[in-house]
Amino acid sequence: MRVEATPTKKSLRKNLDVELTAAVACASVEFLNQLAKRKYASNADSTHKLIRQLIRKQHTLEEIKLVIESKCREWNQDPEKKKYLRPSTLFNGTNFEKYLENALEEGRRARPALKSSETGAWSSDGEPLEKRKVAEGVSLAEFEDYIS
Repeated sequence: MRVEATPTKKSLRKNLDVELTAAVACASVEFLNQLAKRKYASNADSTHKLIRQLIRKQHTLEEIKLVIESKCREWNQDPEKKKYLRPSTLFNGTNFEKYLENALEEGRRARPALKSSETGAWSSDGEPLEKRKVAEGVSLAEFEDYIS
């Protein structure tokens, strides 16, 4: 009769690390393939290694997608740069840090911090949310309850 070994915390942590890496790699590569119109494999060991390093540096899937989106917007129309829309370039630790900072800066330029005069809340089209709600027949008191 064979006795099953009880998993250790270390082995459970390793399994969780592998599963998380695989999930983030799959989502990242699928997003890259969609935007760059490519067909990279999400199960490549080299991609998993790069993604694992990003996860260990506390980077999120949202940050990875932000970098992919930014670089696709920047490089997709340039045949010389388009060839660099690949996991080995985008997910490389040194490159990723620079690309993320550029993408965050690009986002700050595209959506400057707006402040509403009374509540600080803005709608997605840049109009103060309180003006929209008041225009929709909601009183300012109801609106303040709505945003708090």
